[in-house]
Amino acid sequence: MATTFIFSVLAQPGDPISLEGLTPAQFAALNPADLIGSTPNPPTGTPTSYDVLVRAQTPAAATDIGKNLVVLLGTLITAVSSFYFGSRSATAAAAEMAKQIPSARPQISQVDPARGPESGGTPVTLTGAGFTGAVAVAFGSRTADTITVESDTEISTVSPAGTGTVELPIPAQGENPPGV
Repeated sequence: MATTFIFSVLAQPGDPISLEGLTPAQFAALNPADLIGSTPNPPTGTPTSYDVLVRAQTPAAATDIGKNLVVLLGTLITAVSSFYFGSRSATAAAAEMAKQIPSARPQISQVDPARGPESGGTPVTLTGAGFTGAVAVAFGSRTADTITVESDTEISTVSPAGTGTVELPIPAQGENPPGV
């Protein structure tokens, strides 16, 4: 944004130029796009000369300075972002960070079987969603010794020993299960 502003200021033409007494041939040679206004002399009849007001041309040096500033600021921005992000772009860095942040907590919709002996050792299948990346299954305050993530919607495990009704939270990657 700043580069565009600097370039536009430098590329602005100067004040209009007033030319007086141009011959008809000189008047015809003017670029119509640069012509702001004209007055024929004499005002009636066939003009012998013209008084004109034309736009000033943008100096080539001003245009060159503006272009150089655009390149310089673009190079500076690239260098600074390379310093902060290394050889990776900001988009790649954000995508990598998103991979490392655990997603929403997995949801259990069914536990089969729903009951087992106090001694544990019962094979249990959990059905739900968001199981990819799960690292443990907690039966209350106890954690199953092994789990197998079959898919994003199914986990196989074996119940630990214990009594009572328990919640079955599934910690996401990077979280510790309760009691661990």
